[in-house]
Amino acid sequence: MNETLDKVNKLLHPYKLGFWSENNGGGLVVTNSDCSFYRSIGGTKWFPFQTVSPNLYNTFLELAKDYHLGADFLDQFMKYEGYPDSETVENALAIQEVCKPFFLAMLADPQSNYHFCLMRTDPLSTSGLSKLEFIFPGDRWDLYDYVPQNETSPIYQALFGGSLGRLCQYDVKKTLAGITAAKARL
Repeated sequence: MNETLDKVNKLLHPYKLGFWSENNGGGLVVTNSDCSFYRSIGGTKWFPFQTVSPNLYNTFLELAKDYHLGADFLDQFMKYEGYPDSETVENALAIQEVCKPFFLAMLADPQSNYHFCLMRTDPLSTSGLSKLEFIFPGDRWDLYDYVPQNETSPIYQALFGGSLGRLCQYDVKKTLAGITAAKARL
């Protein structure tokens, strides 16, 4: 596997870099392993992938291959996903490790502010109600206003997911402590 693709997929874990095509055009996106959801690189909102008649638009979503990546892809990926330096990358990998076996998610409020939380199951493969444990409850750490300790939420209406790069730019000790506390509540 290409070293760049390997590094990108490691930062996106449990998601992957994907290639979306329509009318033989398209570009790179972030997707889940079965290519049923995707988001733009650097984006926060996930969209379900819906195919239309292949005869009309030649639409498909697949996992990215080495030949999909341009020479400057890694620099662009790091910029859009919010990784300004190697320390931020190390923080992201540490946060991923501490989150296991749970999944990071982001809950959006009506003002389009995103609040970081943990779930037992992958938010992209869960339907119905699921319990969310917030990483920074009761303060304004990553949010506009007070956030509860936990909540039960309908997944497809409320959950969004964005780059881990945003989260790992916060105070790492506070973030790791918040994840540990959220795991204990789950």
